[in-house]
Amino acid sequence: MRRPTLPRSYRALYGLIVASCLVILTEIGLRLDGQKPAYQVSQLGKWQTTPNINARRMRGSREPHDFVLSTNADGLRTKVPRARKPDTKRVVLMGDSNIFGWGLNDGQTMAAQTGIILQQAGLQVEIINAGQPGYSTAQVSWLFEHTVAQYQPDLTVVFLSMHDHNRVLVSDTELWRGTDGAIGWLRVGLARHSAIYASLRRMRHAQTATAQLMPLEKEEAARVRRVSDQERGVLLSRMRTQAEAWGGTIALGLMPDITDQVQEEAPRLGQRWAEDFSAGEPMINLRPCCPEGEEALFFPFDHGHMNAAGNAAAATALAAALRARLE
Repeated sequence: MRRPTLPRSYRALYGLIVASCLVILTEIGLRLDGQKPAYQVSQLGKWQTTPNINARRMRGSREPHDFVLSTNADGLRTKVPRARKPDTKRVVLMGDSNIFGWGLNDGQTMAAQTGIILQQAGLQVEIINAGQPGYSTAQVSWLFEHTVAQYQPDLTVVFLSMHDHNRVLVSDTELWRGTDGAIGWLRVGLARHSAIYASLRRMRHAQTATAQLMPLEKEEAARVRRVSDQERGVLLSRMRTQAEAWGGTIALGLMPDITDQVQEEAPRLGQRWAEDFSAGEPMINLRPCCPEGEEALFFPFDHGHMNAAGNAAAATALAAALRARLE
């Protein structure tokens, strides 16, 4: 006797159910095995320096940095209070660890030295250091909105962060505000929740366990920039609109880099975009600030950060640029 067979549509449905069950069981098994997604949300978020640090000695975990750090009640490396003084201009410097002054004592940072130069020149001006280690432009925008705006600066200089170009699975804005489009939604969902996806990535890509790839490293599939050009434009425009409420302005800036002496002012990642975004308004470009032998202005064990002498040279150039804007 011939066995009855299921209609084709039922067979397809049955196969789909079986496949789904296998995927679910595999996902559960990998999770129980302790495997986690390649990109950990906790490794990238809205961090900020701890408030009210008083002359704490800091030591680098990878480089032999040894410096003294203080912060105010808002976690900013400044002694300037929120309340404005009459007849005093206020400038905020924002960016990553180069603006923060990683490796430098409080009085050695570019912000501190710029303030001294301008005050000695007779200008009534306060320079606020709002740099934060590891920050992207997305984090700068968040800090401006939630903290810096309360200081109501006349001028906020956002120094372009190379962290924008680091490659990750979930961008900063996707992490905080969600993503647009089905492909982005699927990539973010898999990266954050699927152990199967994490396992397949480990089989396919050698640097899967690395949360962030440096900008010049070979790109891996499905990675995106921490902040895209489009996202950066939206974020900076939002900052400009917010600053206009109290009559403040936003300017873009570039810090020196140890490669400047051999690249002969070659455009940086994002520099041409920034020049277009500025729409004719001059950027505060500190790249030409330093004399020959620029390598001596960086830590010998950490070429990503300028030492005290380098910050002094950058402060001299920054003070000249700010005088032209404030006087």
